[in-house]
Amino acid sequence: VLRSYDGAQSEVRLVPMDAPESAPILVEPRAPGLNYDVDDWNGRLLILTDAGGAADFKLMQADPAAPGMAHWQPLVEHEPGRLITAVHPFADALVREEWRDARPCLVLMRRDGSEQLLAFDEPAYALRVPPQQDWTADALVFGLQSPRLPEVACGASLGDGMVTRAPLPAVPGFDPQRYELRRLSARADDGASRAVVYTPRDTPGDYRPTPPDLTPAMFVQWGGITPFSLEAAAQFRPVPPPVPESSAARLEADEIRDVGGEPSQRSAEQSEIARFWYENSTQGWNRIARAVVQGREMDLWDQARFYALVNVAMADGFIAGFEAKYHYRYWRPVTAIRASGRGDWLSYLPTPPVPDYPSTHTVLGAAAATTMARLLGTDLVPFSMTSGAPYPGITRTFWCLSEAAHENGASRMLAGIHFASAVRAGYQQGEQVGQWAVDNLLRPVGAPVDSQP
Repeated sequence: VLRSYDGAQSEVRLVPMDAPESAPILVEPRAPGLNYDVDDWNGRLLILTDAGGAADFKLMQADPAAPGMAHWQPLVEHEPGRLITAVHPFADALVREEWRDARPCLVLMRRDGSEQLLAFDEPAYALRVPPQQDWTADALVFGLQSPRLPEVACGASLGDGMVTRAPLPAVPGFDPQRYELRRLSARADDGASRAVVYTPRDTPGDYRPTPPDLTPAMFVQWGGITPFSLEAAAQFRPVPPPVPESSAARLEADEIRDVGGEPSQRSAEQSEIARFWYENSTQGWNRIARAVVQGREMDLWDQARFYALVNVAMADGFIAGFEAKYHYRYWRPVTAIRASGRGDWLSYLPTPPVPDYPSTHTVLGAAAATTMARLLGTDLVPFSMTSGAPYPGITRTFWCLSEAAHENGASRMLAGIHFASAVRAGYQQGEQVGQWAVDNLLRPVGAPVDSQP
């Protein structure tokens, strides 16, 4: 079996064992988004694939004489939430590696089609199954490890599915009975999947879908999600935005009309700044976090705490920001500018389909920068970063974390998608969320609460 894979699509060719010098047989030509792998089981090809929208993969079979997708027949149908990661064929059984309910599983499938889910007495564990096991074996060999047990060799009978373990390796001073292991699902009902309908109102200042595509409002339920560190999503809700059509609101709209459209008064560098910061906040700020950590003397515990708090602050910033967004329901610049008489005005970069106030892009940047500065004891951390999609390849350099966070916020005005008040409110809210996360979550044992550097 000759496999090729580029991270997005795969292609497999077969070489007959009885004719190794013959030309490889193509199973299915590579195609965008198509992933598959091939094995054989009792004279039939097994194809593990995501074809046809099977995001969690399905298992197909085919005759080796006609291996193409047009001849694939279902063996194990796709089931959302059950991720099939590997198959291990034996003479009289087939073992599937799967993920179900956020834990690894082994499923024994016999030649008659009957299945058995192998049982383990650990509430949380990891499995390691060596590939290419003996075809004639009567048991699957694998390793099992849990947070309270070192890896131990196990075997699963291919007849009755009985799992046996080798004796635990002797570790001086280690007693597994002194440890309690429980599996928690505390955030299973955190509200992320709750359906909330947004109904726009045709009144000045009220958010409504924006041109050119008029996409309906998204993430309406996000402000109701249970935060990780905050006591409530509205804990740091900002003050109200400017009154619609007031002098302050008109000045803000004029500013964005002049710098945030196309053509505009932006410089070439300002346009570059808008594109540089346009990518997903969590991707960009995690890249910054990695750049900041590299070269610093931080052990794995400190690095894990650093990354965890940065991402908790951003997650809570997103929740808090969206709580305020749908509390105030403030319109976007493109709506206000068109209402003032510029009916053809469009923002330089696409306007996300959510209300304006506050700018959650700014919230996340300020939360991440504040968290990193608090943990490092200084804001003066110079670094360079190269942007990712959708505008990759732009490199910018910063002298400190707060400089980057402020430019991140300003970029939303240069892109024409946020008012200045939304950016200011977002920065303040992000600082508050970041400070709160550091002061109240994952504190070192016995450590006092540090003051902001």
